[in-house]
Amino acid sequence: AGEFELELAEIISVGEDPIDVTAEVMEVVIYEDTQNVVLSGSLIFKDNFNLTNIMPLLGQEILRLKLSTPSLGFSEIIDFTEQVFFIHEIETTIPVGDMNQVHLINFISMEAMINQRKKISKTLKGTYADIVKSILRGELESTKDLFIEPSSGIKQIIGPNWHPFDIIEMAKRESVSKEHASPTYLFYETMWGFHFRSLESLYAAPTTAYYTTS
Repeated sequence: AGEFELELAEIISVGEDPIDVTAEVMEVVIYEDTQNVVLSGSLIFKDNFNLTNIMPLLGQEILRLKLSTPSLGFSEIIDFTEQVFFIHEIETTIPVGDMNQVHLINFISMEAMINQRKKISKTLKGTYADIVKSILRGELESTKDLFIEPSSGIKQIIGPNWHPFDIIEMAKRESVSKEHASPTYLFYETMWGFHFRSLESLYAAPTTAYYTTS
């Protein structure tokens, strides 16, 4: 709810200088869901400077975004300039008038791309919560904030040449909350970081907003 101000939208291709498309952006959509492991989204922007002549737009570029929310009574910054997105698809390009085009690109968190390139074949020890934190900081190289609820029991996982998210998915299914003794863990990403926590810890969180109808 509320309006957003787009402060920066920048596309970076391999070996190329960044291209600032902030002024040309028509729409930004970011999806977050407790059933989705990482953030994803789409961006629509006008190309009135012939971007394809400046850099090849292949769907393998980096996207840097920065937004703020001044209309909510306070300024909250959504900053993805250091923890960048990966553009994985140029969904469509539509000609608009002479020498103008509109591009629709789809992007995803960088951790999703790193996950596809790595597999774990080593022994992991500790609680499931500790193992998840170790994978996020180590194999997935994530510097984002982590919201990890402690789990009970010391475990030992012999990595069966699985992708990091596959092991985290297994840990999610088998984890039991140390505080709530509940096996209802979720693993997902929001704009504020990665969460590995039980439903009970979500229910116990304070109310952040009330919605009313009129």
